[in-house]
Amino acid sequence: MSLTEPLSKILDAVVEKLPEEDRNAAKTILQVSMQSYSGPLPHPAILQGYEDVLKGSADRILKMAEAEQHQRHQNEAALIHAEVFATRYDKYLEAAGLGAATFIAALAVVSGALLLASGRDAAGLALILTPAAGIASVFFYAQRKRNQNAAPPKPPDNASAAG
Repeated sequence: MSLTEPLSKILDAVVEKLPEEDRNAAKTILQVSMQSYSGPLPHPAILQGYEDVLKGSADRILKMAEAEQHQRHQNEAALIHAEVFATRYDKYLEAAGLGAATFIAALAVVSGALLLASGRDAAGLALILTPAAGIASVFFYAQRKRNQNAAPPKPPDNASAAG
């Protein structure tokens, strides 16, 4: 049911209470017209009204709308370009960090093996176990983050708990 149906019923009831000779005049007065229009440009009739008042104004309004649309498209293209660049840069940094961490861990393990071979057992073992512990902690931290970002568990069903 639209808004106009109840309003129409009320107006009809009011008009019916008027004397016969006044009903037609009241119905004419009560006729209501409503139009709705939305868009980047005014309704064509309104645009024609602008043109009638000032020649060339419709063309100016159209050019203004075209310029606004062109600017909006440029902004969206720049935003997309920036997002693509940021994503690529983040992936580059991630790969560079992974490569650097791998190099440092390998260097520590090789150095630890050399220390073990030269008889410095405690220092060699520490140099081998430290990167291993670091790698393990990063792995477990990432695993925990992935689990936290996963969908939250569903709450228990109250019907099964009541029975």
